[in-house]
Amino acid sequence: MALLAIAVNWYNPICYLMYYYKCSRIELMQKWTKKMVKEYFDGSIVNLIIAFTGGKKLSPEEAEDIKN
Repeated sequence: MALLAIAVNWYNPICYLMYYYKCSRIELMQKWTKKMVKEYFDGSIVNLIIAFTGGKKLSPEEAEDIKN
């Protein structure tokens, strides 16, 4: 992700950086989620859902909600 600006507070003895992303919060969340699914769940949304539900089977209504 590209950074738009970096601000440094030189007057504070504890220096910190602030990063501003060019993408929106939604875009950032989507990118993070895609990376997480790829790295931790072998790129499988099904594996993510299984982990998220603790292996519990979904009801037909829950499965339909996920499809939509």
